Amino acid sequence: MNKPIEIKTKTKLSTLIILIFGGIGFCFLSYYLTSKSLESEYPQIAGLVLGVFFGAFGLLSIFSIWQLKKYDFDGEKLTVKSIFNTPKKVIYVRDIKNYNEIEKENKSGKWNDLTIFTDKQKEKISSSTISNYQQLKRALTKGIQRDEYSENLWSYKVNKRFGIGFIIIGLLFSIGMLKVYSKKDLEIQPEQLTTIKATVIETPEIDRRKSSRWINLKLEEYPKFNFKISGIRFHAANTNEIVAEIKANDQIELDILKDTYDKKISQTKDLTFIDKTVNYNQITVNGLRKEDKTFLLLENINKEQKEDSTGYGFWILFTVGIKITLSGIYLITRKKPAANNG
Repeated sequence: MNKPIEIKTKTKLSTLIILIFGGIGFCFLSYYLTSKSLESEYPQIAGLVLGVFFGAFGLLSIFSIWQLKKYDFDGEKLTVKSIFNTPKKVIYVRDIKNYNEIEKENKSGKWNDLTIFTDKQKEKISSSTISNYQQLKRALTKGIQRDEYSENLWSYKVNKRFGIGFIIIGLLFSIGMLKVYSKKDLEIQPEQLTTIKATVIETPEIDRRKSSRWINLKLEEYPKFNFKISGIRFHAANTNEIVAEIKANDQIELDILKDTYDKKISQTKDLTFIDKTVNYNQITVNGLRKEDKTFLLLENINKEQKEDSTGYGFWILFTVGIKITLSGIYLITRKKPAANNG
């Protein structure tokens, strides 16, 4: 007489490590972003939103540890337990009607989700959380019919969700590009600017994050603000000369918008909600000089603005937005799979 097969699943150590350290890491990042946001004179919306997002993700990762399952199989029944070995439910092999198995993938890798169905319940078992997944799968599905319709239906629903997401992203992307294009003829006029003279606290450097580059100027007279050269202004400026020729304790002249000066420096105009909560500590530089040397000209900024709004790069990005939208439309218009016969 053959001995009944017995299987006890083993939780993947890698999964536990990712959830524990991921949860702690995201909670720490949430605390850091929230704290930095609250350091400003006015709470900064971006930091608070990101802080809440990463905090929720961290708590979800930690909560997911309690949601992990273990399985005991004795040949007749499958006992589903919590990670702390508390029994949650029992499924008898004789009651299993069919199953499906779906391969999934993200940046971390690929895994399979096996779902077994009875008349009253179902149970999903994932290869991402247990190391002896294949052994348990073979034992549970031996002689059981695979439900390909439910697999095709899952794929259809996922494609539809992706399609809706692509349409939203593509439209937002395209609308954003059109807004950039609409500003092609908008130039900053000299009378919109005012000049301030100040002392540089520390030698400026070119900061980088992926493809973005910028220069922050810290000034002794205005210590709570970062005077920033970024975006089209970075490309319009002689950036290498800025970091080579401007040193700590140098006297410089900067041109900034009068509206910004009145709101943030002289405080003769009221700040709007956006002024207070979005990049309050940053002031955009529209002109920069040291003695008789000019590093950033308003004329070059306006020229860069026009080229940025009408150049090849703009049309390439606009086309990308349209393609993303069309891809989404294709995904949501795909035909729903036909149900199983009978």
